[in-house]
Amino acid sequence: MAENIARLRGRGVEIIDSADGQLANLETGRGRLPDAQTIYDRCLQLVRV
Repeated sequence: MAENIARLRGRGVEIIDSADGQLANLETGRGRLPDAQTIYDRCLQLVRV
């Protein structure tokens, strides 16, 4: 998986890393969808460039 992400980033694809927190299986860890504000803020950064 990490190789695929690195390849996409190398091609200029913008990827927002997953967030930490409670997952769907009730475990806690990395893998959550980032919150809406994080995604929104990153989008604003990209269109202001």
